[in-house]
Amino acid sequence: MLRRLCLALAIVLLLVAIALSQDTTDAPAPTAAPEPEPTAAPEPAPTGAAEPEPTGEPDAGTSKPEMMTTSGATTAANISGVFLLLHAALAVLYA
Repeated sequence: MLRRLCLALAIVLLLVAIALSQDTTDAPAPTAAPEPEPTAAPEPAPTGAAEPEPTGEPDAGTSKPEMMTTSGATTAANISGVFLLLHAALAVLYA
């Protein structure tokens, strides 16, 4: 009787942990910044020294990396999922 109860508890805890681990947040998808339309720049007067032509790409040091953030609810769900998985494993061990 106790063995069946422990196995049933383990199954329920596993199902709850799986349900909590699903990310259901409606976070907006990252969007790229709109590129500015090219405008005709006035021709500079020739100075004799050749300047590098702009490629339209930002310098390597000026771009900002995308930061991955998680909400507090997602973190809490992950912690709860791990906690429930641990309890399910213990219930199976004692069954």
